[in-house]
Amino acid sequence: MPQLHAKIKRGNVEYPPWLSPECRGLIARMLNTNPQERATLTEIMSHPWMTKGYNGPPDNYLPSRKPLQLPLDAAVVEKMTGFDFGPTDLITSQLTKVMESDDYHRA
Repeated sequence: MPQLHAKIKRGNVEYPPWLSPECRGLIARMLNTNPQERATLTEIMSHPWMTKGYNGPPDNYLPSRKPLQLPLDAAVVEKMTGFDFGPTDLITSQLTKVMESDDYHRA
């Protein structure tokens, strides 16, 4: 799993030949390493591959999320080290920075 995650983080993704071009395009937008260019949930749900055979995007059953609160759960941060996010202190500082940002609270 860490090797696959590292490849995705580098943008080095191989797609099976049986995937349609539309599906490959959607996955590529979802895995874009540049967050500014990455597909939003609205774009994903409205993508032609998602709406093919339907009159519009599928219904959204995601519950509204409550923003995470500080302090972070140390057990969760520890588990994240297994996915090559870095040491616990780096993960904690980066997540704290994100959680304190205006962008996080607007999402």
